[in-house]
Amino acid sequence: MKSILVTGATGFLGKHLIEQLKASLSSESGVSSQGRLRILCRGASPWDNDPQVEAARGDVTSQADAERAAEGVSEIYHLAGVVSRDPAKSGLMYQTHVQGTRNVCQAALRQRARKVVHVSSSGTIAVSREPV
Repeated sequence: MKSILVTGATGFLGKHLIEQLKASLSSESGVSSQGRLRILCRGASPWDNDPQVEAARGDVTSQADAERAAEGVSEIYHLAGVVSRDPAKSGLMYQTHVQGTRNVCQAALRQRARKVVHVSSSGTIAVSREPV
């Protein structure tokens, strides 16, 4: 049975991915028969009352949260990110894109996840006064 973790599930791509994964893991009755779907999110999500989706509260910038969320999973889709052109958010962007990705990858290794899919964004270039 598949056990899947998605970070960034409340973002644009994440919302669409969750719906696709729910459909692929469900039987005709709508009950998950092919696996388990978990999201790592900081707060409320559109699936808080959805029996097909387990919410692990936390943040990818926390190694402990990433480890807890990845416990027992076989696949991880890491979509979490921050997109901003505000120089005041450059630290948050670094923590999310660099440290958050490191945390998720380390958790995947420790849990022996078979598959990790990482999706990045223009936010990885951060904010700089220098041209890219």
